[in-house]
Amino acid sequence: MNWEKGACVERSEASGSKGDLFTSSLFTVPWLQKEDARPPEQNLPAEISAGGLAGGKRVRVLIAGHSIVLGASHRAKYYSPGADFGLSPVASVQWLGKINLKWSQLLPTIFQDGVVWQKPDMVVLHAGGNDLGLMPYNNLLKKVIEDLEEIRQRWPGVVILWSNILPRRSWINMPIMKLLCKKRKQFNRQMRRALIATGDGTISHYQINPSCNELYGKDGISLSAAGNDIFLSNLHTEIKAHILRRWGKKD
Repeated sequence: MNWEKGACVERSEASGSKGDLFTSSLFTVPWLQKEDARPPEQNLPAEISAGGLAGGKRVRVLIAGHSIVLGASHRAKYYSPGADFGLSPVASVQWLGKINLKWSQLLPTIFQDGVVWQKPDMVVLHAGGNDLGLMPYNNLLKKVIEDLEEIRQRWPGVVILWSNILPRRSWINMPIMKLLCKKRKQFNRQMRRALIATGDGTISHYQINPSCNELYGKDGISLSAAGNDIFLSNLHTEIKAHILRRWGKKD
């Protein structure tokens, strides 16, 4: 299935308590064909050499965020091939999803003792969507950028990838839908600029469009199996590309 050739494509974007947390290692993950995901940024190596990463590095990846992360982690466990995005033995992945997570809860969640197994080398964040429209835009943007700097200070050398906030079908019948959609796109663009400036990156999900009912759950926020497959494929593409850019062997 090639979502890019269908009608359901959005091209306007560039690229707690322990009781309600879900944290696990990812063991089997399905991936769509390469054309179904946004291609890696230019000049990033495409494949891992047979000898692994430079210095025998094994990259620790943390994927954290709200219920979209939780849903993707459940979907990922039912598919093959490959453990840890097919990147084993050069990488391990920990999923950390929390239902209804607000941005203000993110750092207390990931910095909570015993939640994150080891200091991560890469942190993928998918959050902020629950705050749009509830928190003043500029306040949210300032808080996110400040918190990313705190992550860098807590975990020196970490690579941060921002997974773009997704559109929601539940916004379609809201009077402020157009404003929320505009702010979401603007927020993702500003995060892209901020992260490129620090040598980090973003993950686009342009194929996931609210006009495609089949990509969403009944609530209009969660993703269906098809939506999750696209989401997972996009994560896989960019995580692999950035691992290779940072830790791949140089010719």
